[in-house]
Amino acid sequence: TADRRGVLIEAAWLARDPQTGRPYDQRQIMLGIDDVLRAARATSGGDFSVHVVGAPALSRGLAAEAPRALLVAVAGLLVSAVLLVFVIGAARVASIILSCVVLQVVWHLGLIRLAGLALDPDAAWAIAVTTTTGLTAMALFGLRWLERSADGDCAGFEASVQGWRQLVWPLALALLVPATAAAALALLSDVPLARQVAVVTGMGLLAALPMTLLAVPILLSWTGTARIGWRLADWFDARLGGAAALSRPVPATVVLVMVGALAGVSGWLQRSQPIEPAATDLARLSPGNPAKLDGAELAAAFPRNVREFRVIVEAGRDACTDAGVLEQVDRLVWQLENLPMVTGSTALPQALKRVLTAFADGSPKFSALPRNRETLTQALAPIGAGPALYASDCTTLSISLYLSRRDSEALNAVANEVIAFNRDNAEAFYAEHRDVDAGYCAEQRRLQRQGPLPAAMRRACPIKAELASGPLGASLARQAALLDIRGLAAGLVLVVLALGAWLLLRDLRAAAAALLPLAC
Repeated sequence: TADRRGVLIEAAWLARDPQTGRPYDQRQIMLGIDDVLRAARATSGGDFSVHVVGAPALSRGLAAEAPRALLVAVAGLLVSAVLLVFVIGAARVASIILSCVVLQVVWHLGLIRLAGLALDPDAAWAIAVTTTTGLTAMALFGLRWLERSADGDCAGFEASVQGWRQLVWPLALALLVPATAAAALALLSDVPLARQVAVVTGMGLLAALPMTLLAVPILLSWTGTARIGWRLADWFDARLGGAAALSRPVPATVVLVMVGALAGVSGWLQRSQPIEPAATDLARLSPGNPAKLDGAELAAAFPRNVREFRVIVEAGRDACTDAGVLEQVDRLVWQLENLPMVTGSTALPQALKRVLTAFADGSPKFSALPRNRETLTQALAPIGAGPALYASDCTTLSISLYLSRRDSEALNAVANEVIAFNRDNAEAFYAEHRDVDAGYCAEQRRLQRQGPLPAAMRRACPIKAELASGPLGASLARQAALLDIRGLAAGLVLVVLALGAWLLLRDLRAAAAALLPLAC
């Protein structure tokens, strides 16, 4: 920290089990960290305090919020129950629908577990959306069943059969069309978080399908007929009857012009709409949550490190003591540090310069990278190995950037700078080294991932920098992907919905009338 009273210890961990591929439980990682902290506090004599931030701490903080989230979900079910009873007019039907909704959520959670996905706030949001969709579909079937059985002309089973025949395709398409759109988004997106939300959404819609078209009809058949009273529905009908006047030519024209004008203004404003990353998870926690308190205190002490973003440099083996590689990395760091949103950086060339300057009694003129490999090896010894600066075999080097802001413009600037550096640096390198080209270096990188390089493939190649998913990297990568595909994704969803509406209604004008308000 600026007052030298605090230090930051950065620890890296594996996100997934390398044997099974399943994600590690971040809360278990946090329990292990707690064991280390307890041992450290026991031997410190109270000389220092420790605050933990990051994914494991946030995972534990979100788990602490689970009881509150469950209370909100229960409250939502109770409100839904009251509304269903008044709108449908039959408590038995409403209870059957709510029971099937709860079973849908249980099925959905089981599918998430079987898929090896983590349960995070974004997944919880997807669960809420699909649960609401399932509730709406089941309520529609319940209403149609009541229409058939209310007068006593049909028994419970006959009403279910007739309702099923009329609603099987509309409800199936209503659930399968968005599920198809979610599957398409999962296939198109290369951002893990966006892909996970799409997969979770598709799973929820598929879980709602058998509940709506199988479980609800079977359970309603067992109830026989039902006596209903259209209380809330009649109240709405009596007060909305005057809306029929809007179908006249003049009022209808005014309404359509207003809707079109608002849609045009909204579309014009979307040209410069910023996309913020979901890196504010701490703000979702309760004020007294320990993770939020620790995060706020550490963010105040280390304002830059909470916005850290990493760039990974791929190079040949023993790149840590290769002057040619280090000079390229140093040039990339210098270019990135000149971006206005980059407030600082950490990289191996900088650390080596500091060590070499210390060897020379702090003289600034020795703050340079030497060409001698032995000198670089000597300077590397005090730094030590670790994932913060370089891999153990020195095939990859890490550049940590500290950003002053975390919007899409900042990411685009960093990404464009890295892309421009890779292009210009490769052109300059190939012009100077005529014995290698782009094809040779691409094959070298492929072989390098498989094991030791053959003697013929050990010529020097230019470095290649890649954006990494560090503490902020995943969110920033999602921003760039959203900026690139939001138009394509919106068009794809509209095409799928248009196809589903046409298959459902079998009339182009009716499909256009249904989709036009959605597009606006």
